[in-house]
Amino acid sequence: MKNIDVTKVISGIVAVVVGILIAVLGIGDVMNTYLAILAIISGSILLLLGCYTLYSKKVLPLPPLALGGALIAIGVGVFTNYISFEVLIWILVFSLFGVGSALVVFGIYILVKRNPALGVGFIVIGGGLIALAACYLAFGDFRKVFWIIVGILIAVSGALDIVYALVEKKK
Repeated sequence: MKNIDVTKVISGIVAVVVGILIAVLGIGDVMNTYLAILAIISGSILLLLGCYTLYSKKVLPLPPLALGGALIAIGVGVFTNYISFEVLIWILVFSLFGVGSALVVFGIYILVKRNPALGVGFIVIGGGLIALAACYLAFGDFRKVFWIIVGILIAVSGALDIVYALVEKKK
């Protein structure tokens, strides 16, 4: 197995675990501690993977270093009560509006460029993100469902990463 496959498998496993935790436990005061520790551990693993890539390939990859450092900093900030994940959640919710709107605009652009299937796909995904964010803001009871959906999506994404890493054709 290539090094990049191992990285994909490990990040997939982390995503599955995080997704299951979010879907089952949701986000709350107790989760701040768990997610802070998880962010610190995940960030440390990403930094170690970046160092391993430097050692094995003589290339220092920026994405795992940047994400690892950010995760550690956020984890420490949450763990020491300077910030809470609730603040990050609200940033995520409002970011969903922006990303969803951008995807709708991009979908319209792609639609005009004569690729209707892809354009409609971007519009539907963007509209879905906008609807999720609007429901999160409008309905307090929807927040529990929202975190179940987010957790499932993260877990499925991680599982797909693992599957793709294991069945990817070798060059």
